[in-house]
Amino acid sequence: MAWSQNSHGWHTGENSKNYPKCSECVSLARPAILMFGDFDWKDNEAQMTRWIEWKTALYQLCSKRSGTEAPLRVCILEIGCGLNVATCRSQSEVTLTELREYGGEGKLVRINPDFPLPDDDDIANDTISIMAGGLESVQEIDKSTKH
Repeated sequence: MAWSQNSHGWHTGENSKNYPKCSECVSLARPAILMFGDFDWKDNEAQMTRWIEWKTALYQLCSKRSGTEAPLRVCILEIGCGLNVATCRSQSEVTLTELREYGGEGKLVRINPDFPLPDDDDIANDTISIMAGGLESVQEIDKSTKH
């Protein structure tokens, strides 16, 4: 079946069966990001508010535990973020840097078959680079944590 577009401009067809759907209207869901072919930002203020509140709480907890015997330790798991749209890669690295500025400790685990290395040399010692596919890597991580 050929690809077609619905009234929202989303691709539909047999290859779109695995796309997430809205739980209310059952239309295809999409992330609140600027995607290829978009002429304007499709923002989701509630999502942005949750993200800012989460980061604020994270940094407050880092500050609270900074200098103690138990600083906050965070692992950022990034799967499949390439170089074409580097927003997620950048956000992971910025979050790790800010986490450290607030007194936390962190590691970035970057899983990518083509570009697993950090873009910022300042976080190289706190980055674990896995040059493999996402599903394969998560399955291996899962196997290694089972007793």
